[in-house]
Amino acid sequence: MAYSRIFMPARDNKAMLENLTEARKWFEQVGGTSPQAWQYLLGNETMKAVLDADPSFQSLFAASPTPAS
Repeated sequence: MAYSRIFMPARDNKAMLENLTEARKWFEQVGGTSPQAWQYLLGNETMKAVLDADPSFQSLFAASPTPAS
């Protein structure tokens, strides 16, 4: 959903941030993921251009804590 919001005429960055924050939560629950894999997903050229332009998205780039074993 977040990716599709990039192309909406009246893009809602707050809603996009909420979608990506939820996606990150689910992504981190999948076994075998890494911060590098999350960074790769955010690195799509179109997505990266939008995320880099708005400082409110910077929390998505912060390394997540490693879950305790």
